[in-house]
Amino acid sequence: MNLTLFDLDGTLLPLDSDHAFGQFLVHIGWADAAEHGRRNDEFFVDYQAGRLDMDAYIDFATAAWRQRSQQDIAASIIGHIRQAALGEALLPFGERVARAMQRIHAQRAWTPVQRRWLDRLAKQLVLEVVIDPDFVNRAFAPDGGAKQLDKLLGGQLAPVLDDLATHLWPRTA
Repeated sequence: MNLTLFDLDGTLLPLDSDHAFGQFLVHIGWADAAEHGRRNDEFFVDYQAGRLDMDAYIDFATAAWRQRSQQDIAASIIGHIRQAALGEALLPFGERVARAMQRIHAQRAWTPVQRRWLDRLAKQLVLEVVIDPDFVNRAFAPDGGAKQLDKLLGGQLAPVLDDLATHLWPRTA
């Protein structure tokens, strides 16, 4: 995957985006607060003095991402932009999943078996960040895949997946 990010300080986002994104990476646990802050400050001093080593800075700025999946990276960027642009609460992804699942659990009188399957789906979502019917089919293949899960959920797999997406990233007012 090729990804291009532009540092649009004060344009689309009303902040110093590289600094704010570093704070976001610390908040979600991808970077150490003290080490990241110290190194970022050093790079800023070099930048101001006109001696920034761009390759070293890029290596530093992208280090927290390199061992992450594309889905994790995409979800983190979405979360950061939503928080910065919309003022949405900055929540760890696992907490977003838990809140979304609480809403899904409250939508109907799920049986204990259905609740266990919903919880398994939530655990996979935390690990994979993106879940669609193809993923469900592969991940739950030993248990009959998406078709069996849909049957266990009373034909509600597609609405559950839609509701998860809606509740993970709710529209803000």
